[in-house]
Amino acid sequence: MPDKGQYKLVFDGRILAGHNLDDVKKRLARLLKSDSKKIEQLLAEAPLTIKNNIDYPTASKYKETLRAAGVSCQIERIENNDVEVSPPPRTPADRSPEAGNAPMAGTNVNAAVSRVRLRPGRIWYVIAVLLIGVPIIFGGIKMPLTLFSYLAAGIEFTAPGAAEFTINQPGKYVIWYTTFDGHSHRRDIPQDIKIVVYNQNTERYLEVGLPGWESTETVLDVERQSIAEVFFDQAGVYAIEVNGDFPETDLILRRSLSSGFFKNFVIPILMFLTGSLVGLTMAIVVYIKRSNAESCMSPAAMTQKEERQWAMFSHLGTFSACLIPFGNIIVPLVIWQVKKGESSFTVEHSKESLNFQISLMIYYIAATLLILVIIGFILFIGLFIFNIIIVIIAGLKANEGQYYKYPMTIRFIK
Repeated sequence: MPDKGQYKLVFDGRILAGHNLDDVKKRLARLLKSDSKKIEQLLAEAPLTIKNNIDYPTASKYKETLRAAGVSCQIERIENNDVEVSPPPRTPADRSPEAGNAPMAGTNVNAAVSRVRLRPGRIWYVIAVLLIGVPIIFGGIKMPLTLFSYLAAGIEFTAPGAAEFTINQPGKYVIWYTTFDGHSHRRDIPQDIKIVVYNQNTERYLEVGLPGWESTETVLDVERQSIAEVFFDQAGVYAIEVNGDFPETDLILRRSLSSGFFKNFVIPILMFLTGSLVGLTMAIVVYIKRSNAESCMSPAAMTQKEERQWAMFSHLGTFSACLIPFGNIIVPLVIWQVKKGESSFTVEHSKESLNFQISLMIYYIAATLLILVIIGFILFIGLFIFNIIIVIIAGLKANEGQYYKYPMTIRFIK
């Protein structure tokens, strides 16, 4: 049976072996959100009951949180005959000037443990990978199979001549003329070719028109060109007659690829884009939350060298956009969120880099709209070169420990 007893967590004031006292004080200050004077007072008042009337699993979580900070706590069972007696109120003579402001250890440790417990698990990384990977696999299988089945399908017949065929799927169909079969000489499309299509049952003639756009296809050694299209509004048996003064050749009647274009191509692409955006966003949020939860127990501030390296990376890391979509936005954003409690120098560089990249995206959009005129193309190239040069300069400044302000920057984030 589960233990339903009540326990209390007692802070005995001992520093665990291998931990430096100053580091422990910093950890406790961050954990309890208190200043150094209050932490010293808390250590001086040990032994101290931090939490009372809690179950054993909860007490263990509190103990592990404080143990990670470097201090020793004991879990003690509360017996039924124990009587909780509130300590008498302190008189002004017993109270030091700071005594009234001593940190409430139980409340603050509870908040700290809650933050650790709210840290997302690694399973969310798996979910993020699945959100990105599943649409890629689905699209990678769906689109090639659709294209393969499209090319393998079709009704072949010889022209000039006539043929009967059955339409099972109504829709738009394209007639392809074989210009080269891999053996004979290449042929030009005859100018006097006449195509007639009619329903065998109703003898109703269908309209045969020019294709929406003229296109060619090459399958192995065979080359074809679209010459006409016809719309079948119902399934049934149809006949086609092709006449003209031209050498005998093969024609193919095939369902238009555009008929299932949305289902077979647009939807997989939208799934890939949506899955990538959601998965990437989820991975970034999980990483930031896990890093922030871990930093609660990491008191040591970054060294000056580390600050400069992270600040430099917040600039140079924007080149990752060449491989990762929106990497120029993601890198400085993640560095800003992860390091915001450790280094104001790194944070300022990350914000400046993020502002510049957002501004640059706006300029790129404007240049793209002006592509129709020559100046847009010139601006696009100029912005690209400008971005490379100015980002390298900013990275060098950050590595030298200097703050840097980008030119031509709209500072959305202060």
